[in-house]
Amino acid sequence: MDISSPNQKDILRGEGQTVFKLAPFPMWIYDIKTLKFLAVNEEALRNYGYNEKEFLSMTIEEIRPPEDLPKMQKAIEKVRVREKLFLESKFRHQRKNGSIFNVQIKGNLINYKGRNAEIVTAIDITDRIRDQGYIQKQKDNLQLIDRINDILIKKDNWFTALEECFKIIGNTLSIDKISYFQNDLKTNTTSQRLQWNRDTGKILKNHPKLQNLNLSNFPIYIEPLKNEKHFISNVIDLPLSPTKKILEREKITSLLVAPITYQHKFIGFIAMYDCNKEKQWPKETIRLIKTLTSNLGHFITRSAIQDKLTENEYKFRTLIQKSSDLIAIVDDNGIFQYVNDSSSSILGVNPKEFLQTNALDYVHPDDLAMLTSSLKEILLKESVTIPPYRYFDANYNWKWLETKLTNFLDDPVIAGIVANTKVVTNEMEAKIEKELIESLSQAIGRPGKLKK
Repeated sequence: MDISSPNQKDILRGEGQTVFKLAPFPMWIYDIKTLKFLAVNEEALRNYGYNEKEFLSMTIEEIRPPEDLPKMQKAIEKVRVREKLFLESKFRHQRKNGSIFNVQIKGNLINYKGRNAEIVTAIDITDRIRDQGYIQKQKDNLQLIDRINDILIKKDNWFTALEECFKIIGNTLSIDKISYFQNDLKTNTTSQRLQWNRDTGKILKNHPKLQNLNLSNFPIYIEPLKNEKHFISNVIDLPLSPTKKILEREKITSLLVAPITYQHKFIGFIAMYDCNKEKQWPKETIRLIKTLTSNLGHFITRSAIQDKLTENEYKFRTLIQKSSDLIAIVDDNGIFQYVNDSSSSILGVNPKEFLQTNALDYVHPDDLAMLTSSLKEILLKESVTIPPYRYFDANYNWKWLETKLTNFLDDPVIAGIVANTKVVTNEMEAKIEKELIESLSQAIGRPGKLKK
């Protein structure tokens, strides 16, 4: 390739020479065939650390990291055959002190003192690339956090969700092991419930050697965790202790541990391990594990509360189902939410037929005002006893009932008003009969009992 041109022979003479020498960025000219430097400017000398004599005795290969030479050779081959005078690309360069940095290269083909050459400017873009890398890491980390939160929210079982989260985090961040420990606050112990291993890709549950460990035996990192702070260390830096022995036995080299808390109660922790090298844990990873443990504390506690509510509800339902009394739950408007099986034997009505109907619809008209008043009264009290009133059964016969109302509207299990009802028809008929006899006796002036 011959790129000789009368206009290019004097490129470094006069004002051109001054511009080249004093340009605020590194510039040089090299021979395309031999790759030797033919000229360098002051900024190149300052930035790369060589003096001019050293520079002019070198080739452009000598300012490249050895591992990048194959890439450079391919680029030179393209330079030697390209038709366009201008070319822009990105490479890594190496200074005299061995430090490596990223540059953006812009080159123009020229004829310099009879040689086919290229004049090059090299702009240091290390900071730009680092900033771009940091921004991208932040974006990736936020996307990972969103993905983890989405899994926790959508999965019905938080424990299963945590397994999936461990796999994603471990593979994405190249973490060797991740463990979840659950604390027992009553016994002050902790047990490993879950561990993911990157080598095998498998989940290990309830490690037999890591069950019911006394928290007081691990003050090195348990104390910070109790104070809702994370703990980071390389195992080699830990003092001789049970903690260090266990970590060494498990072949842990470095660890990051974050507490799981709920309402300031230390209910567990998650630990991330590196088994191959000592390390400084990145801020992004610390932020991720803090987000995970924070959300997990909420989900674990919510699940425990829900399990307790389900258990209590089961006990409550079992108790009232076995009762011979008519037991119902109504809302604050008197709408049936639950009726036990006794409705079939007492009123001859299947309990399902009562659901979502109003309890007042079955009351005798003369007793309706009293029932309506009692329903309003129970909203302000813990309990109200309703005197006997009439309620019709499946055959439209009136039965006398007596009910005690108990306000459980604020109870998450019941969330309603419990109506415990007994049939008092016989008692009321006997009472009415007695009152009628006494009334008739007084009316005819003969006190005493009338014969039937």
